[in-house]
Amino acid sequence: MVQKRLQTWIDSQYENPRGIVGTYIGEKMVRQHRVEVDWTIEQLHLQPDNRVLAPGGSFVITYCDGKGDVTWDGIAAIVREQFIPTASALGLTAIVETRGPDSRDYHTVAVTGRKA
Repeated sequence: MVQKRLQTWIDSQYENPRGIVGTYIGEKMVRQHRVEVDWTIEQLHLQPDNRVLAPGGSFVITYCDGKGDVTWDGIAAIVREQFIPTASALGLTAIVETRGPDSRDYHTVAVTGRKA
């Protein structure tokens, strides 16, 4: 019983890191996902005068499967059928979907574009 409670509490730290344990778990997640984070930042193609999410600025949204029983096909469908049309309706332009790195059985996709 105590072991299950402890495991549940530790698992909750991944969703909402807090305190010293949350700090440790947050840092652990950063290290685990370094490949995806670095790739996501590269997708912005930032230049010294570039503004993110300002008019004329760029944006990138990444999705990764493997969480909540969502499969790669499900992620691709969400991006194509929901996100891209919604982003276009909000005035985002030059929207491109890019397949990212596969890491630890996870697959990543980025949607990049510009804010009009």
